[in-house]
Formats: sequence, structure tokens, C-alpha cells
Amino acid sequence: MKTALFLATVLLGTGTLLGCSSGGSGDPYGATPDFNVVQGRFDHPDGTLNSGNAGSVFGTMGTSSSAGAVNVFGGGSSSSSSSSSSATPGAATTQALHLLTTTSSTPSCPALQQGQKSGSCACPSGGTFQYEIDGDTTASNGNADVTMRVAASACASGNVTIDGTEYANIKSSAGSFAMLVEADLTVTEPGKTVTLNLDESITDGGLALAVKVADGYVVMTATSNGTGGGTFTIRDRQGTWTCTSANGTGGSCTGPGGSVSWS
Repeated sequence: MKTALFLATVLLGTGTLLGCSSGGSGDPYGATPDFNVVQGRFDHPDGTLNSGNAGSVFGTMGTSSSAGAVNVFGGGSSSSSSSSSSATPGAATTQALHLLTTTSSTPSCPALQQGQKSGSCACPSGGTFQYEIDGDTTASNGNADVTMRVAASACASGNVTIDGTEYANIKSSAGSFAMLVEADLTVTEPGKTVTLNLDESITDGGLALAVKVADGYVVMTATSNGTGGGTFTIRDRQGTWTCTSANGTGGSCTGPGGSVSWS
């Protein structure tokens, strides 16, 4: 998938990555999540999909939803793929920061593009984001286990402002790639503010989202497209649901609990 492969290019292409300090006063990132726990949310969804939360679950990725300014699907569906050999540094940076990408603009970060392991960059319409890369790559066998942390502070693009943190764990070996992302972001648009708590699992096989609901997490996979409309699969504690959404404005699901709908 483009998102995963582009991110691999910018991180793994820097050579051996050593632990580094973000500098300045305090730690803007907070505690890095336990990625074994994050993976468990995809392996064993423990939340329940229902009519009360279906709209907010789909609101995490619909282009016309309350959180639609954030590019959750990274510009591609779960079925897309690309070779990392075609990625440029600029494209890699754009994809690495895809959760800070909005419908109006994308941030650029010269420090990241130049292979620096920590830095602070300006957002298109004001504010900043900081990043830090920790981990190690072994050039001799291509294995890697890298963690990237991002902290957004009033990071603005157009009329959208984002605050919060994002963590990415990237593992690569011969013929295999996997990335886990945990995001805790506050997205402010004119007249509304929403909190975005989700995890992404990006592998060679595709992309899935783990979305927090009241009693745990449900896992969403796009089977048609990631633009807010199409057919989706939801896995929850009860089983698998098949859902359709009309550009994030409404839809319905059928599954082990019967049917749910939202508008």
C-alpha cells in the first residue's frame, strides 16, 4: 500500500536510526503505547457495533463527516499497493504525516525529508508539529523495528486545526512489512470540535482501522473505497458486519446482531 511503503522509504532509508531526544522543555509526546496491545485490538475486537455508535464509527473516515478533514485512509483504499522504489522524499513525507493531511492542504517537513531523526516543522496555516524517530535498522539483512512519535500543536491547514499525538511502529523484514499507528487527536473545524481516537494497521495486504467505542474497539476494513462512500466490513465482539455508507452521511450494516443504521 502506498501509505505503508512511502513511510518505510523515509524511515528505513535514513540508515541506522538511533534513539534521540526531542529537545526543548518537557516531552510533548507522552508515553509510547504498547504496540502488542494495539495489535491485539485488531486480532480480537472487543467492542460492540450498534445503532448508537455506528455513525461515529463511520465518522472517523467519511469525507463529509465530523472528522472528515483528517485523511484517515491516507489517500488510498485497502486494496491499493505500490512499490517503494518509486517514492520520492517529498512523497514519503506527505504519506508519513497523512493523519495531519486535510482536505485543503498537506504539511511539509524538510527535517524529515532530509533524514533528520527529530525536528519541528511548521504547518500550512499556523502551528507546528514535532517528531522523533527511535529504533534500529540493520542494512545487512533489511530487518527493521522503528518507532516514530508525532505531536501536533495547533497544527492548522485551511480552517482545520489539529492537536494531539500519533505513534507509529514499523517492522520490516525480507518480503514483509507491517505498521501500527495509534492516534489521539482533537480536530477543530468552524463550529465543531471532535476527538479522534483510532488505530491503523497497515500491511502489504491492506489497511484496517480499530475505532474506540464505549465497550472496546471495533475493526473497520474498506472493501470498496476509502473516500467516505462504499462497502465496508466491521468486525466486533459478535462477529462480522457488512456495511454500506453514502459519503459518510448515512448507511446501514447487517451482521450477527441483526441490522443497524444511521443518518
